[in-house]
Amino acid sequence: MRKLIYLIWAIVLFTSCHKSSEGDSSDSIYLSAAVESSKNTKSPYIYTSPTQDAVLHAAIWASSIDRQYKNLGYNGKQGDGSVAIHTSARFESSKPQLLSQAVYPKNASTVYFVGFYPISTWDVNAEGNKAEFTFDGNDDVMFAPQISGAYAQLYENSPVLGFKHLLTWLKIKIIADDELTMKAWGDIQSMKITSKNHVTVDLSKDYVYETCVDYTDAGDGLFSLYATGSDNVFPPAGGYTMPYKPAVTSPQEVAYVLCSPVTASASQVVDGNDVPTAEYTLHIETARRKVSVPIDLKINENSGGYYIGSTRGKYFTLNLTFKMGNTIVVSSKVQDWTLGGFGDISFNE
Repeated sequence: MRKLIYLIWAIVLFTSCHKSSEGDSSDSIYLSAAVESSKNTKSPYIYTSPTQDAVLHAAIWASSIDRQYKNLGYNGKQGDGSVAIHTSARFESSKPQLLSQAVYPKNASTVYFVGFYPISTWDVNAEGNKAEFTFDGNDDVMFAPQISGAYAQLYENSPVLGFKHLLTWLKIKIIADDELTMKAWGDIQSMKITSKNHVTVDLSKDYVYETCVDYTDAGDGLFSLYATGSDNVFPPAGGYTMPYKPAVTSPQEVAYVLCSPVTASASQVVDGNDVPTAEYTLHIETARRKVSVPIDLKINENSGGYYIGSTRGKYFTLNLTFKMGNTIVVSSKVQDWTLGGFGDISFNE
């Protein structure tokens, strides 16, 4: 599973070889990075800083032109010292490491950097000022806004890339009220969620999430869920038999998805009436039922207060309780990517 990234403003760093500051060339580029307060990534990445056993592999774009990131292969060694290159870095320690694919120009001109996670399939427009990525629900997508450095940069003052989470992480737990209810519903055959799947980051201006990041739908608007701790689609082929009371006493964690954020609100006006706002919709098919379940995000599972604001960088645990009948009840709890929230959903057969 490509890791969901739980990191707590930890210092992390690039590339393959680490050197001490003594004896390094003044044109060497050293970079470090920090990830905004978070917990996990995808197969949730649960480390506070990368190690050789828990490497964070990121795309790094470098340019000698402010807010323009074309991929021309210029690495600072040309006669004019220009830099315009898309490369990568392996964050595997807590100390600044060398970015070996480029150097600072000796004319002391500034070099600018941005970072992206995951490393693959980020596209740039012809002007070099917009980055795009299509995600599939099991990637922790992050962006590190522009920073800069120059020739003779002190090792101990190496520029720091601050990675920002761009998605919302939903964790799914399920339970049936009893064995009879489990059999009435039958095995879960499919579980998907509505979500956009394409993100565009505007590199042309100072980073402000609300004005620099945009999400669009380049697919059918539905995401598969993934089995906890893996990249395997949930449920597996053949279906999933849900746990039930009293064999288990609480919902069991079975799946997750990383999806596009939304701006949550308490309610909306429909036909002149205030009705709760469904931030997401789960589409569930069992051997005997097919239902679409609106998800209202609340502050916690015991209060009536709704979560309000962007879900970016949040994680929500949704507790799904299957019941006899045909009523669906939803409640939730909210925290940061140290936890965005919890939800209780009851499905009545």
